[in-house]
Amino acid sequence: MKKIFSKRASKLICACLALICCLSALVGCQSAELVPMGQARKVVGTVGDNNIYYDEFYYLASMYKTDGITSEKLWEDVSDNIVLNTAMLTLADEVGVEYGYWDLKSDIQSYIDDQFVYEAGSVENYRAQLKEKNMTDRYLRNSIKAELMYGKVPQTLIDNGAITSDEAQFVKFVRENLVRTWHYMIALDANDNIADVAEDIQAVRNMLKNNETTIYDLTFNKGYKKLPHKSQNEDLTITEDGYTFAKGEMHPTYENTAFGLEVGEFSDVIMFETTALSGNTVKCFFVVQRLELTDEYIVEHFEDLYDSYVSAVAANMLDEVKGRLTFEPNDYAKSLDILNLEPVDIGTDLTPVVICAVILGVVAITGVIIGIVIYRQTIKAGRYPAKPANRPSMNKKKK
Repeated sequence: MKKIFSKRASKLICACLALICCLSALVGCQSAELVPMGQARKVVGTVGDNNIYYDEFYYLASMYKTDGITSEKLWEDVSDNIVLNTAMLTLADEVGVEYGYWDLKSDIQSYIDDQFVYEAGSVENYRAQLKEKNMTDRYLRNSIKAELMYGKVPQTLIDNGAITSDEAQFVKFVRENLVRTWHYMIALDANDNIADVAEDIQAVRNMLKNNETTIYDLTFNKGYKKLPHKSQNEDLTITEDGYTFAKGEMHPTYENTAFGLEVGEFSDVIMFETTALSGNTVKCFFVVQRLELTDEYIVEHFEDLYDSYVSAVAANMLDEVKGRLTFEPNDYAKSLDILNLEPVDIGTDLTPVVICAVILGVVAITGVIIGIVIYRQTIKAGRYPAKPANRPSMNKKKK
């Protein structure tokens, strides 16, 4: 039997089938971009030239809503914070940040996959977490975009020469905008007794305020053995120099405590949740001491402080941009009961629909190609008779 398909035709058909398989696999692609539907798409107002949509308004209202809060207070909190993403994007544009469209899109996707999907364990869990947090996929991606664009502001300022290299001006800025601390921290791990942890951290606070010990002695000279339950300082990254940082670099509770202290003063016990080296979220208890920032220390640690310095400059510029932006709600937003907003869905994955349409198109084209190939090869194989060379005419008269 003669072969019906030529090698070229076989390769073409295999390529089409392979394309169908690849497109089918994409239907299960993780963290696909979800398209907002229904009310989530409605514009509720503007910040500068940017439209603000219901899904962002709903998320912020849900986040700041607390028991007993008034409608007026919630409106104030939402209006103050809804300008942030626009402020970041505005500042990035004003200082000349360059970020290729496809590079930015790829980085946003990688951020979601590496951070949110990975931590959630699966795309299904990630989407469940979005729903639990009253957040759409669209709003999360827009927020990540703003963060990534703003993250390039410091380096852009350096490249543009907008950041001073003058030593005296650098020292002055650091002294006025940065703070230096160290602390004693005890984490409440799964096997810990909260009463023991509370007793030890309170003992640390009392001993420090009574000048019976120092954080250095407790941390680096095994002074922790004097504590009732011998809880060690569990901040494994702390050094003898402590930490020097600007506003916006540390947890808000820690940051507000540090900037509120006088040089040499110890804080009361503070507590907040943070991420441990294991990746788990744990409650941590701190006693913080503010340390002196001398000119000599700043010059000596120039390289270490420069990043914080540049970040502080960017943060100050961001505050200035935020100060000139306001949320202007439209009539639709004003008609909403901010204390009882209708929830929105996280968005719809249109990838399967698009992929199925492409697959159907490929199948149809493949079918046509296969039909043509079969027809041509059949002719060559002699399956159909050739057209007669001398077909008699129907109009020719008999002699």
